[in-house]
Amino acid sequence: MKNIAAVTSPEDIHEAPAFRIPETHHDQAVPATISRTLSPARLLSLLHAAEKSASVSGTPALLFMGAHKGAGADIVAFEAAYAAALTGRRVLFIDTNGSASDTIREIRGRVPMPLNVGSGGVESIAPFVNVQGTSLFFATLDEYEERDAFFPDGKAHGKIIDELRSVFGLIVVYAEAGAQNPLATILSGIADASVLVAEEGSTRIPVIGDLRRLVEMHGGRVAGVVLNKCRSHIPPSLYRALFGL
Repeated sequence: MKNIAAVTSPEDIHEAPAFRIPETHHDQAVPATISRTLSPARLLSLLHAAEKSASVSGTPALLFMGAHKGAGADIVAFEAAYAAALTGRRVLFIDTNGSASDTIREIRGRVPMPLNVGSGGVESIAPFVNVQGTSLFFATLDEYEERDAFFPDGKAHGKIIDELRSVFGLIVVYAEAGAQNPLATILSGIADASVLVAEEGSTRIPVIGDLRRLVEMHGGRVAGVVLNKCRSHIPPSLYRALFGL
């Protein structure tokens, strides 16, 4: 399944203090391939469960956090956001630290600026990329790095998320290696619920426990754990016939 991501118009970015959905330039596009390995029905069920756990009346902000790099939180989060957008919801996917996925990296490369880049002279640049044919939008947040002289500003990031709630019906944020990622820690306290993504055969149970305690220590809520990259010994055709997925 293929779709197109188009850069948004620089003229219609946001009106202080809140963001506004811009128009799209259809002549500036990059292809984005959507995998068939993750069932849209299961992804929507996952989102429904996470939103129910979040217990918010307005737009929910869900954080998908990898237990470690390579756990696949990026793909699970992105394809869950894509599946939700296909139902007609206006969805924003936020990439925090550069996924290893070719699809996400390709789209990320077309985003003109991160949401948290600062306000000095950049108001005319659109911070969104739109996946054509859907109501899915893509944005980025700069990842905190040790060479930076400051810790991520939780209040500033919280303000950004709150402003985006008035524009989108669902916000899905991806962060990898939660225990070693200061930005993921900050966002776990801002998001309405966090979904931890573990990898079968690679993620140890104590790591999940430590990550859950870290989220809760910062005032966040863990909606559940996704066990990714599971090995199925049932032939795909038989699996679909049995379960309809």
